[in-house]
Amino acid sequence: MGGVAVSARFGRAPGFRVAGIRLACAVFGLLAAIGPSAAETLPDALVRTYQTNAQLNAERARQRGTDENVPQALAGYRPQLVASLSAGLQAVRNILPDNTVQSANLKPWTIGLTVTQILFNGYKTANNVRVAEFQVKSGREALRNVEQGVLLDATTAYMNVMANYALLEAQRTNVAVLREIQATFAAAGVPPRAINVREYHPEDPRHLAAIRLNYPKISAVAGPCGLWPEDLGPSIDNKGYYDNKSYYNFGCANQRNLAAMVDNPSDLVQPRPETPAYWPRRNAAFEKYKKGTSTTTTYPEADKAKLSDTGK
Repeated sequence: MGGVAVSARFGRAPGFRVAGIRLACAVFGLLAAIGPSAAETLPDALVRTYQTNAQLNAERARQRGTDENVPQALAGYRPQLVASLSAGLQAVRNILPDNTVQSANLKPWTIGLTVTQILFNGYKTANNVRVAEFQVKSGREALRNVEQGVLLDATTAYMNVMANYALLEAQRTNVAVLREIQATFAAAGVPPRAINVREYHPEDPRHLAAIRLNYPKISAVAGPCGLWPEDLGPSIDNKGYYDNKSYYNFGCANQRNLAAMVDNPSDLVQPRPETPAYWPRRNAAFEKYKKGTSTTTTYPEADKAKLSDTGK
């Protein structure tokens, strides 16, 4: 998931070098939880998968076919009954010695019933039963393996959906917080063109990206001091000595101390805005002005203290 980085740009103070201190502030970690409005829970999704998955249904049908091998193998222990029925139509014509001809149409039929019971066939039937049972056990384990794979895939898909849902909620929260940050900057007087919004990716893709607020901090820096590349006194190399020019690093310590004592370096960029006028005093002055009296403040004890009385 990509995060949002908001950076704001400010001006520079002339005569001072601005040391840009890039501060990355994690506003909050968007650890969005899975909402209760999900369509179904994980157990419900697994039950639905177990009942309706096409691969599982095909494996169950194959296993049912394998289970039928056991009763087929057990049939070798049972007697075999063979019934037969035959019928026909037969024309007969006989010539007697006196040249008399006799003819008739016969309808012969036969019914047969044979019962066979195998008493011993060299353990062939027993071996066939054991083979069929082992095939059933092997098929059941294969079916269980397929079930585990299908349910694992269903769980993975469900968690991916929930993770995407959490990412969606995190993105919505990012947008809301981003708008709030932009509104805060606008209320503080930061112009919209000075705000830059970009996307970034966290180092660990498993973590949700937080909103990072980056801004340059103005600091007054002077120096470094204590560099003496030239001789301070008169010499052939110091040509500026006789020109009455300032030596190297002249006033550096003073400027460095002044920069360290500045409470708010942004005051070097532009003055602070005026505070609102004190309206009670302003109204009192207007009332005096309307009445034609002096608008200056009168101090009752102003005449009691005189310079001539000092030291008595």
